[in-house]
Amino acid sequence: MKEKMKYGVTGLALGVALTLSVTSISAFTEMINVYLRPDIQYVVDGEIRPMPSGYTTLVHEGRTYVPMRYMAQTLDADVLWDEITQRVIITTPQPEVLPEPEEPEEEPAEELEAEEEIEEEPAEEPAEEPEEEEEDTGQPAGNYRRLPVTQYHEDLEVTVNLVTLRDKDGRESASRGRVDTTRVYLRVENEDRTPYEIRQGKTIAIVDGKEYKTADVGFQHYDTKWYKHLQRDDVIEGYISLPDIPEDAKEMRLTIFAEKHGVRPELIEIEFDIALDLK
Repeated sequence: MKEKMKYGVTGLALGVALTLSVTSISAFTEMINVYLRPDIQYVVDGEIRPMPSGYTTLVHEGRTYVPMRYMAQTLDADVLWDEITQRVIITTPQPEVLPEPEEPEEEPAEELEAEEEIEEEPAEEPAEEPEEEEEDTGQPAGNYRRLPVTQYHEDLEVTVNLVTLRDKDGRESASRGRVDTTRVYLRVENEDRTPYEIRQGKTIAIVDGKEYKTADVGFQHYDTKWYKHLQRDDVIEGYISLPDIPEDAKEMRLTIFAEKHGVRPELIEIEFDIALDLK
């Protein structure tokens, strides 16, 4: 669950991950509540840039605070803490100025000889091979990660811990006989004052471009733990069943549905991009 901690913050809320003198700022601090959000990722020019060990992201009153040294170095800038002036000094790299190319001296034109000029046939250029188009598998694009994977909705925390194949529990469907199922094991914690309910029957998974629905496995494969509401500070660990997926499956886009109860009930979607390793 997101950790809540109290920090002393100077008058400027900079999120700077630098070492400051406790003596010099002690007269200007106050205690506030912030969230630690190690799950937030940063993408620079299409590339995920992970934080070094010991750095983390803070969230305070809906705003995200990033360590200044990490952000400056990510943008190829230098950052320095001046203890005397109490300043954070950032220096951006200067653009490289390339010298202008020198114009070549014109050579005198050669006199044409009286001999008959022989025209050379141009060499045939090799035919360009057509570029191979990437096969569209139908799998949604995303940042697919190994388990466990955690997602948040406000103060609701949902973690997918395990995906198992062919969970033969011995029960049979009255119409279809034995049904082998895939089970997705979850841990759900609610710190909101408003109760939530996991609507397992609406769960959808797209695995390597093919759709799988919990509604197709039958009620006898539902986990009864999700029939209760998650009140504040409740934690439930259980599973959600899906139709049997291939053993060599690579990627799963899993969509969990949770209903937030209140004056106006709200159905929310929580998505997970999971890199599978089922063998």
